[in-house]
Amino acid sequence: MPDTTVHAWVARQAARHPGRPAVVDGETVLTYGELERRAARLAAVVRHRLGPPEPGVHRPVPLWLDRSPELAVAMLAVLKAGHGYAPIDPGLGLARAHAVLADCASPLLLTTGDAAAALDLPAEVTVLDVNDPGSAPALTAADDTATPSALCYVLHTSGTTGRPKGVAVPHRNLVAFCQWHHRHFATTTEDRTALLSSVAFDGSLMEIWPTLTAGATLVVAADETRKDPLALARWYTVHGITFSFLTTAFGEALIGLDQRRQPPLRHLAVGGDVLRVRPHASAPYRVTNVYGPTEATVLCTVATVAPEDTGTGPIPIGLPVDNVRVRLLDADGRPVPDGTPGDLHVAGAGVALGYLHRPEETAARFLPDPEGGPGALMYRTGDLVRRDPATGLLEFCGRTDDQVKIRGFRVEPGEATAQLRRLWGVRDAAVVARRDARGDAFLAGYLVPAEPLDGEDATAAAQRTAFAVLTAGRSAAGCRTTWCRAPGRSCRSCRSPPSANWTAPPCPNPTSPSRPRPSRPRPPRRRPGARSGRPRPSRTLERVRELWAAEFGLDPQAVDPHTSFFALGGHSITAIRLVNRVQEALGVDVPVTRLFQQPTPAAMADFVDAAGGAPAPSAPPAAAPDRPRSP
Repeated sequence: MPDTTVHAWVARQAARHPGRPAVVDGETVLTYGELERRAARLAAVVRHRLGPPEPGVHRPVPLWLDRSPELAVAMLAVLKAGHGYAPIDPGLGLARAHAVLADCASPLLLTTGDAAAALDLPAEVTVLDVNDPGSAPALTAADDTATPSALCYVLHTSGTTGRPKGVAVPHRNLVAFCQWHHRHFATTTEDRTALLSSVAFDGSLMEIWPTLTAGATLVVAADETRKDPLALARWYTVHGITFSFLTTAFGEALIGLDQRRQPPLRHLAVGGDVLRVRPHASAPYRVTNVYGPTEATVLCTVATVAPEDTGTGPIPIGLPVDNVRVRLLDADGRPVPDGTPGDLHVAGAGVALGYLHRPEETAARFLPDPEGGPGALMYRTGDLVRRDPATGLLEFCGRTDDQVKIRGFRVEPGEATAQLRRLWGVRDAAVVARRDARGDAFLAGYLVPAEPLDGEDATAAAQRTAFAVLTAGRSAAGCRTTWCRAPGRSCRSCRSPPSANWTAPPCPNPTSPSRPRPSRPRPPRRRPGARSGRPRPSRTLERVRELWAAEFGLDPQAVDPHTSFFALGGHSITAIRLVNRVQEALGVDVPVTRLFQQPTPAAMADFVDAAGGAPAPSAPPAAAPDRPRSP
């Protein structure tokens, strides 16, 4: 591996190609020369405020920034100042931001303008504007004391107790990853990479650093573009994008577009969940399935996905990348034979330093590597993986615990449980991971109110409704809600919105350590004619309702023309699948942003009619799923 740091590598590219575009965001073009100058100026101010890093002390500088040229400037500046950075996605809410800020314990926060005003920071924290940082004496070569083993970044993942865990990664890991990326994807200065991922997701690392260390161009996509696969495919074409990373569910939606809509990418990397879709044989790009936890520095294994006309069976997670070793072990730490699932342990160049300020949890997951020499560690992933005896390829089989991926994000049900227990009026809570009929993961939460809400009279019913409305509006993201009963106490299950509540059989006590996982009760279908007096729906509206019903697993008559997409449990991936159904059946491209703005079947039918769509013959409605498969 090169004996260098990430910022030194980018500086060499800036010296070679100062006029080349480094970051493009709409009409804004930041060249490598400008990136280097702005980062150097900001780095001097950061170093002046913080001083040099203390040996052995990790205190990353938080960045309250979204995807933008300013993000690249801030990241590079903090590294030049000798410190590590910790990105915070403003879109993930204030509660998570406060948790990350507390974990970093830094007296400095980088942002733009007055964006951090909503954070209500303590007086001892100084906010530094990336665009107007002030001035300080310029740093010299002697001030750059960072080594390959120094902290580069801290990325916070889900925590089991409600507090996000910060994964600390040194420069040498990211340098090794970038070097592998350049070789594997043949990255050159002519490449253009899409910046789509949340800054809190390590997919953004795969987009940003291999691009900047190669002297290539990073292109920022607008929010409305990155949420719509068809709009994204067009955007790829217009901006000449050659490499992109997508979370698995979104990647499957892009891969599933018909051949005439496929973008002219060179490489599409997908990861974050089990990949179930193969590319068309005529797809112009190569699909790579990437796997790896944040603790392994972005990824640790990859597999080139064979096209649908040649590939069969489950799509593997492949083989280890350069300088990475994997071991499959049983519960006693012994190697398992080929074909037998074992707990995947990762060793070699990608293993992180550990969890920020959490020595006990670090010791539990980062174990001595018997094959790596003194001080070497291996990371126990908790993922069950088997090695195919015939091909040697690795296949993902599941988890050894309750952790789950929700649309690409790693989620610990314990974190959601802790959040639910903080709600007013909740005595206890439990959250478990479930999968729906398609295999998509979601969280099912069970709430026990502080006071019993039993009874069949109108007062008790009103109290239950009030509790449902209150907790639905304040519950943890990703939970779905409905009513159930705990032994001797009322309980509410996070499964669907209050408008779809129903009474369920008793569920196990959430506080019982030996409780079985509660099964998800099936909601009753709404009665036809719930909104009487409305005119008979048009043929287009009837067809749209059929498509919505097929997507949500309902009877078409249960889909009221004026019900909200979100009230049915819709989310971004559901929206992608739904607009694809509409395009295939009615020949009209409904933008995902349009669906979010006017989220009813009636509004969608009006849009289809205005666009000249023709209702296709009805297909037999999909049967509503019963209980989803357990993860």
